[in-house]
Amino acid sequence: MKILHYLTVTPATAPILEELRKKLSSSSSLEHQLLVYFKGMPIRRADDMVTLNPQSGRFTISVERRFLTYLYRHMPDIVHIHGAWSYTSYRVSCWCRRRGFPVVLSTHGMFDKKVLDQDFLKKRIPRIFLYQRRMVHSMRGIDASNSSESKQLSQLGWNKRIDIVCATDDPSVSIDFDKAYLKWYQKIFDTDVYDTFGQLEKESLCALLRVANTPVDGHQMLSAQSILTLRELTPPIWRRLFIYARDQHVDDDLRNAITRMQLTLTSSVTEPQERYPWKEGKNGDTLSDSEMLERSKRLVAILDNKIKTSEHDMRRMCIMLLNLRHLYKKKSLSLRHLCDFYRLVRDCDIDEDRLADFLDEMHIHRFTGRMMQILHEVLYLEEGYMLVEPLDDTGTEKIRKTLITLI
Repeated sequence: MKILHYLTVTPATAPILEELRKKLSSSSSLEHQLLVYFKGMPIRRADDMVTLNPQSGRFTISVERRFLTYLYRHMPDIVHIHGAWSYTSYRVSCWCRRRGFPVVLSTHGMFDKKVLDQDFLKKRIPRIFLYQRRMVHSMRGIDASNSSESKQLSQLGWNKRIDIVCATDDPSVSIDFDKAYLKWYQKIFDTDVYDTFGQLEKESLCALLRVANTPVDGHQMLSAQSILTLRELTPPIWRRLFIYARDQHVDDDLRNAITRMQLTLTSSVTEPQERYPWKEGKNGDTLSDSEMLERSKRLVAILDNKIKTSEHDMRRMCIMLLNLRHLYKKKSLSLRHLCDFYRLVRDCDIDEDRLADFLDEMHIHRFTGRMMQILHEVLYLEEGYMLVEPLDDTGTEKIRKTLITLI
């Protein structure tokens, strides 16, 4: 893992530079690069350090040009900014985020109450409103120096991803620098797994869900190329798949598919990972085919009065479609619900013309067509099983965005 450390060096942050250089020089398991911007300090050079525009103490366009050259030369996995209250550090965070590089911040005690109270009205308040609050809010993670500073940051409420990574209130406790930060970086990547969830992960997840939810009936469920791709997936990809599957409540389906395909995985990729709380939660309950989630007298009357008692599968199908629409409106529709609906569609044998009449009467015909399109894309539903003609329009795209979080 490549880490680019950035620090704006001033008389106040010079001790941070010396401490950071000592820690990075003893590192062995991570590939560290140290980039510093000297401001009002003598020029210092070392083999493990690159100075950024040291001749000028003011912010110029050459700082951005030199930084981006260094950034793209090393292509780090994460950019780690040290210290706060520097406008250049804020600009560095903006340049990185615009280009898709994750950025984290170590405060080094600069948000402690004593530091905040120094020149609060003259220095802190203007910087907070101009850039510091936006910078902290945009960070993927905040590394506080101690519990007191962590509490202070929590009270400010600018960012909820606060940890005490490589520091402790007990001086007798020693912490391994590399292990502590590697664990923290991995926690950030696991939380933001959707940012690295590419086309390969999407196709692999769909193939595994297809295997897990389709009965063995003698037909080949996947192409030879798909099977070969699944067998060649690397542990980091499996890790992302299981994190995403747990968010969508289909991790048991993945394990079932792995067993059926006789794939061999390490236990570490299937275990729950430490993550920050996610802002959007999905409903993990089984999709009911007997009880309506939406209480509508008109819909209940249609189900009770127009569907015959013997048409048990017809009633189940209509209730499940209505529940899917209800969950979609509540933005809690998950892959768990889609898999439940897929199994019912494959198992039920109903009169499609009669079903179409009920769908029109309940005003969910177009919604059903959109769900058929989604089932075809995610679980490879064949044309012979489709209840109605698939529909791919702007409404279908909205379902995709609601169903598959941030993908």
